[in-house]
Amino acid sequence: MFMKLQPEPQPDREFVDLVQRVLDHEASLEDIAHLNARLPKDSVALRYFVEMRMLHCSLEDAFDAAPAELDSIEGRLVNFSGHSCPAAQAPTRAQASSKPQWRKWLVAAAALVAISLGFLAVDRFLHRPAFEVVARHGTGLSAVPAKGTWIRHGDTLELKDNAVEIRSADGNTLTFQGPGELKIQSRDRLILESGRLWADLKGDPVKIITPRGEVTDLGTTFGIDQSSPFATRIDVFDGEVRFTNPDDAGRTTNAEKGESLVSSGAEWTPERGEADAGRYTSGIRRPIGLSFVKDEAEAARISSKLAFGAAWATGSSITGTAQLPGSPVEIRWSGGSIFSTGAWKAPEADVLHTHLCCSAWRKFRIDAPGGDQQAEDESVGITIHLQNLATWMEQIGAVGYKLTVLQNSNERGVRFFPISVFEGGSGTGTPVGVFETQPEAYLPGNYPDGPGGLGARVVQEFPMVFKADSLTLKAPPFDGAERLSNISGIVLNPVF
Repeated sequence: MFMKLQPEPQPDREFVDLVQRVLDHEASLEDIAHLNARLPKDSVALRYFVEMRMLHCSLEDAFDAAPAELDSIEGRLVNFSGHSCPAAQAPTRAQASSKPQWRKWLVAAAALVAISLGFLAVDRFLHRPAFEVVARHGTGLSAVPAKGTWIRHGDTLELKDNAVEIRSADGNTLTFQGPGELKIQSRDRLILESGRLWADLKGDPVKIITPRGEVTDLGTTFGIDQSSPFATRIDVFDGEVRFTNPDDAGRTTNAEKGESLVSSGAEWTPERGEADAGRYTSGIRRPIGLSFVKDEAEAARISSKLAFGAAWATGSSITGTAQLPGSPVEIRWSGGSIFSTGAWKAPEADVLHTHLCCSAWRKFRIDAPGGDQQAEDESVGITIHLQNLATWMEQIGAVGYKLTVLQNSNERGVRFFPISVFEGGSGTGTPVGVFETQPEAYLPGNYPDGPGGLGARVVQEFPMVFKADSLTLKAPPFDGAERLSNISGIVLNPVF
């Protein structure tokens, strides 16, 4: 009589990915906490973790991988297996001849485990997770990996009219903008065949290969525009990058914050210029904002910089509409006039320089019966309306958003009227908040005009978290009192 053996139960795919990230040194603090919480309660998960830990050690030996260096994890992880992973290093000839017998048994046991798992573990070791998809937007998203998917070593991202933001466990964030193709050789080495890539790197150094050369991260934020097959453009916004000739590693050029490099034509030597952020979808999860401007030159300065870390739309008329960049958010506004004041003495000055304002004014209307013009006093303030905020939050995984308002004036010691905020598009009824400008919101000194200058400028974030799909801001008209209704811009800061 033969007993039919039942296969060992296996944990869910999410836990399998979690264990792989831990063993590959790519686990976040949240991953470690999750693992520690589950292992004491789940015997299936505990058995799987112990088996994979043993297998991982033997695979590093078999594939001559680098030392596991689990010490950084050991300090945070409860060691349920009772064993540490032995460091894999090239043995001397004498050491090889006297290699402990237990290691041979370990390799044999690990091989049996690999067979029982259908060799999936070997595949997962060679194709380890590199980046997690944290946000995406655009059209045709069915072809884009879903949020929460891990992009593995050896995978390729091919995008059309869309963008995807990916993040590694060590804190590097990349926004890939199609149409284009990006190959993930490993977490620290990528090939940008085509498209545009925004890199905000706070983790380990990264190298990005382009058709015109290799871009090496030296601790920075930068963009690579490979939308043309005949030219590579690099824009540096923080830190520094090194650009290396693909045929001669001795030929390199560095670019620092605010600089760009463009390599095209027969000669590799790049042309140096000014960085331009307007080319990129610079982080889908970044804040978005609207800034009022005087002219196209001012709009170009704002779109090419990173003032307040937001992606900016601009408006130059007293009424208008705009689509906030990289999002479905639409905005409408109305006021009485556009006014510019102050110098460009600080990076913030570009988005504060021009403001929408309004005073009480006399409006003429035509009566329907007689067609005569009749004077009518009408107080007109500032109204700013935003919509499609729920879709934006869903796309980037936000649970809400906070609102920052920028204000300025050329008047010394000026105060600003309170701003009323309504949920919904009508701007009527009871506001959810009426916000006075706080003293700490004023920029220091005689900003912006230097010592002895006039003017006051304010950057203030409202304390509450909003979740409404539509939001309306209203400020009353200036009526000759000492308070003004001026708004230079607004910023939406996503909350996760």
